[in-house]
Amino acid sequence: MQLLFQYVDSVKKVEDISLAKGKFFPINIKLLLMNSGLASNGSGHYQRFLKSLNKLSDVTLEYNKKTSLNNTRCIEKEALLSYRLAYQQENQMKQSSFSTVYKKLVIKMHPVVLDMIKEATYNYALFNRNSYDCLSSDKMKLLYYYFCCLTVPGGNFVTLNLEDLLILWPKSNVKKTIKARQQELAQLLQEFISLQSKIYDLDLTLVFANNQIAGIKVKKRYLTLV
Repeated sequence: MQLLFQYVDSVKKVEDISLAKGKFFPINIKLLLMNSGLASNGSGHYQRFLKSLNKLSDVTLEYNKKTSLNNTRCIEKEALLSYRLAYQQENQMKQSSFSTVYKKLVIKMHPVVLDMIKEATYNYALFNRNSYDCLSSDKMKLLYYYFCCLTVPGGNFVTLNLEDLLILWPKSNVKKTIKARQQELAQLLQEFISLQSKIYDLDLTLVFANNQIAGIKVKKRYLTLV
């Protein structure tokens, strides 16, 4: 998400978004890791980030869109993300080994992303960035993203039990593990309710059973202009 946010911020600075097609934009790796809650001085975090980049660049999208009023269409097939990464290997002072120092990262995303930036409105948005940024933990952000995937602006409430939300965790048949995860989910849902004034794109209502949190009802709001 943080990678997408930086890319979108750079694209929006271009006077005509159409000119951004095929252009690479710089990414601040240290800022990205910091906003993701990761220390920027650990080589392990950089390696994990690099693996994520490779996974995204391995995804190929075929985009078929109408380009004129006479039903002319265009198919664009390319990687979801392309990147160029400049790095330097430095010799460790007291060790016979090298450390990798990443100098500069630039990325280019699939044309469908540019079209989303150019043409999408709130009622077609998957999530609200301000709401996403106010969530501190990765698990809260994962839940928020999942809620947004299941709801549309102005739609009906979607009821999710704790058992339904377990799909977001690695599968386990151990009862003790399942119970611990359900307890953790209940705490996360409580935290969501406490932040409802900041998550202004979602209506959230806890579901109770036997005086205990059993799930949540979620509904996406329309944007209100004041």
